[in-house]
Order: sequence, then C-alpha cells, then structure tokens
Amino acid sequence: MAKKKKYAVILFACIMVSCTEIDLGSSKGAVSAKQMQELVDNVSIDFKKSNNNSIESYQANVKQYSYNKRIAGTVSAPSEYRLSLKKSGDSIFTRIDFDSSCYGDGKMRSIICDGKETVIFDTITKEVEARTVLTDEETKNAEDFGGPIFGRLALDSYLAKCRQLSYDLQEDSENNVMCVTIPVSDVSAKISNDKTTTYSRLYFDTQNDVLLGSESQTIDENGIIVTASNNYLYKKVDGEPVLIGELLEIQNDFPYEIDTSDYMLPIVESEDDIPEVTEEELAEMIKDGGEVYEFEQVIGDPSNPDYTQVIIKTYDDIKINTLEDEYFRLPL
Repeated sequence: MAKKKKYAVILFACIMVSCTEIDLGSSKGAVSAKQMQELVDNVSIDFKKSNNNSIESYQANVKQYSYNKRIAGTVSAPSEYRLSLKKSGDSIFTRIDFDSSCYGDGKMRSIICDGKETVIFDTITKEVEARTVLTDEETKNAEDFGGPIFGRLALDSYLAKCRQLSYDLQEDSENNVMCVTIPVSDVSAKISNDKTTTYSRLYFDTQNDVLLGSESQTIDENGIIVTASNNYLYKKVDGEPVLIGELLEIQNDFPYEIDTSDYMLPIVESEDDIPEVTEEELAEMIKDGGEVYEFEQVIGDPSNPDYTQVIIKTYDDIKINTLEDEYFRLPL
C-alpha cells in the first residue's frame, strides 16, 4: 500500500485589476495616480451641468473589497451597492440600495438618511423595517465636515473657519497640500470611553479644492494603537473633480508579542514567496493520495501581532446632477 503524501497548500485570491490599480499614496494626502490609469480611463461618468456649474447630486455603483496585510489570501468577495447623495438646502440626503444577494432572505433593501433620521425598508414593497431618529450629537456631527461628498469643496470658506477656531494649519505650497489638525477636544466626543484620540488630521488639495485624505489615531486602555488613514482619488470631468476611488488602511499596533516557540508553518516575507497551485495541480495531488490542508499563512514575523486592514472602494456608473428630491423621500 502506497504511503500517503501530505501537502500543505496555501490558497489565496487576487484582487481584480480594477482594484489593484488603486495606489493612493501615503496617508499624508500625497495621492499618486501612477497605477490608476486604467481605472481612470474606464470609469463611466455622466455629468449633467447644473445652473451654477456645481455638483448637487452624486450617484455611483460601489464595489468594496477588504483584506488583511498580515494574512495571505484574505481578499474578500466584493460587496456591491448603489450610493446616492444629494444636497438640498443645508441638508445632505443619503440613499444606499442593496440588491437581493446581500441578504439571505432574497429581499432588496434600501437605507435613507435625511440628516435627522435613518430608515431601512424593503425596496420593492416600501415596507419600513427599522426607523432610527438621530440624536442631537449625531445631527451636529453630520453638519461637520465629513468627507468628499461630491467633489470640489468650498475650501477657502472651510479653511477660514479653521483659522477662526485656531486649528493648526500646515501648508506644503510646493505640492499644493494643506494639512488641518483638528484639536483632540473637538473629536473626543465621537470616540468610545475606552479609547483616547491621539490626533486627527485632514489633507486638502489647495489647487483643485478637494479632500485628499484623512488620518486619525487612537489608543485604548490596553495600549493598542489604531491608526486609520483614508485616501481619495478623483477624475476631472469638464474641469470638475469627481470621486472615483477610495483607500482606507487601519493599522493596529499591539504592545506585546506572540509566543511562537511551537510555530511550524513556513515564514514568508510576502505573498510573492508563496508558491501558487492551480486547480488542476490541486486535483492531481488529491488524486495521487495527497492530503490538502488550508491554513492562515502569516506574512512576516509570526510573533508580531501587528496588522493592517485594507478597505478598497471603486466607484463606477457615476451620474452627476441627475437625482430628484423625490428619490430620497422617507417612507411613512
């Protein structure tokens, strides 16, 4: 009887080309479009001019991927939804539509928020499943600067307000980047009691008047430091910047190491060091009596628990200034 051979096979996925194209640079807002050309060329944008040439509404199909840099093969299957945003007066209306594949019961659901309350309902029947009234604090926070909702910002006005509030502003005039450091006292109310904010910053492109990125750091009662860096990518249409990509990195730093005295897996420095196995080769191994094991392969030093979670969003089938207020009407 032939002796069974045992194989340790590492299976991992690759991000689609449209997602690997996102290289949004450093956490300090230095956006690099070096590897974005294909995405920039292929994204579909329908731009309807408004009376004042501004962006009043934004709608796009969003694909979201995530993975853990420390563990090989953790790229998630993409989640997809339709995002719609519209400015009406001083309010921002938001609607997110999910298809039936997002829920186990096969229903299509939508979420609408008018800045005062949030409603979840059946997209087809309009039956309301949940309704939440926002607190005064949540409503106030929603009025704060929250991100690249449409594209170009009233940046001069926002920076003037920051100067009036004595925020720390640092300008890199050579690269047209302005860094705004928000005082810890202004953001601490939004963090849970067991976490302390170390800093919070926003980075703006002063030439195109857009938000390039943000960075914030917290430390909890166990000494775990979490640094979140968000970077945005835009494409200009008729001179107006339109959001087409987003990269969020959440770095977790732990104040201890893991005991790896009994660690038996191979140590690899990158996924490039891991041999790829095709479906045909895998089937041949099993046919020959091999046993295949799936396991989490750590990248780098297995005794170091630090890891970075990456979330990538791509925006396509973008429509500018095509939405009516009726689309955001809350079901009764």
